[in-house]
Amino acid sequence: MVQPDLALLSQQLETGDLVERKLALAALRNVPAEQAVPLIKKVLNDQNDQVRSMAIFALGMKPTEETYD
Repeated sequence: MVQPDLALLSQQLETGDLVERKLALAALRNVPAEQAVPLIKKVLNDQNDQVRSMAIFALGMKPTEETYD
């Protein structure tokens, strides 16, 4: 399985395009928790309810010491 480009996903999470942000979050499922969590945290306070919900769900799927809080 090829790991997604983390720099590209980071940029997509910061874009104003809702679809880009959602696709980037979905792509993080293939990324190890230690690398994915900092990117997921970028959108925890997103203006869009769906993106925030996806981010919260994604954190639940990437258990680390940091995500238990």
